[in-house]
Order: sequence, then C-alpha cells, then structure tokens
Amino acid sequence: MKQWHQRKRRVAMAGLAALQLGCYTAVPISGEMARMGSRVQLDLSDGGASNMASQVGPRTRTLMGDVTTTNDRELVLAVRSVTDVRGIESFWSGEQVTVPRTDIAAVREQRLSKRKSALFATAIVAGVLATGHAFGWFSGGDGGRGDLPVSQ
Repeated sequence: MKQWHQRKRRVAMAGLAALQLGCYTAVPISGEMARMGSRVQLDLSDGGASNMASQVGPRTRTLMGDVTTTNDRELVLAVRSVTDVRGIESFWSGEQVTVPRTDIAAVREQRLSKRKSALFATAIVAGVLATGHAFGWFSGGDGGRGDLPVSQ
C-alpha cells in the first residue's frame, strides 16, 4: 500500500513540475524599452562585434543577459550566454558587460510564451500519465495484478 502512495505522489510531483516549466520567445523591442531586470538578447552590429571582441570574444554575434543598468549611451548586462557567428553558444555566469548602444543592431526581450508553455506542459503531463499507466501505477493499491486468478 505504501508503494502505491509513493507512486501516486511521484506522478503528481512530476505533473506539478511540468506546470512550472516555461517556454520563452524573443520579442523585438527598441533599445530604449529595455528595462532594468529584463532578460534581453542583443544582436551586435558588424562594427559592434569588432569593438566588443576584447570583452566577449572574437566573432560574437549575440549576447543574452539581464539588464542591470541602462541609459541613453549604453546597456550593462549580466551576461548568461554569448553566441558566435557560427551559432556556437557559450554560457556565462552573470559577468557584467557594458555594451554601447552604437554597437547594437537589434534588441529582443525574452518573454514567456503562454501557448508554447501550455503545449509543453501538456506534453509532459501526458508522457507522465502514459508512463504511469504502462507501469501500472494507476491500477490499484496492492501492487499485484488484478487479472491473474488467485489459486487456493
């Protein structure tokens, strides 16, 4: 009986965890709209990639991070990742990088996509339920198989 309750609890926890996950999408915004604390993706201009190479590495095309300071001349990011021109992403630990606005080609803000998140959570819950059904987690509390005759 105890195993049955543990299985139900695990399935319920997996379902709740799936609901906490979210899918994000990058929405174009103007550089002036970047708010402190928001997560943004900055595409560097060709000249910006050259100017920023000493701070973020050669051939960097995109910076992803959280805006810590903004003014009319620059954005300061706590960088989470950089992507180079080949599409190779490198992860960072929140190092502060100052990016002059003249080096930025485009700014996109990371926003939660309700539709994608709902589809993803539904798929996760369906997978957990299918797995639970396949392993008999929902068939009863005694841990035995109900379709076998009991011999006396």
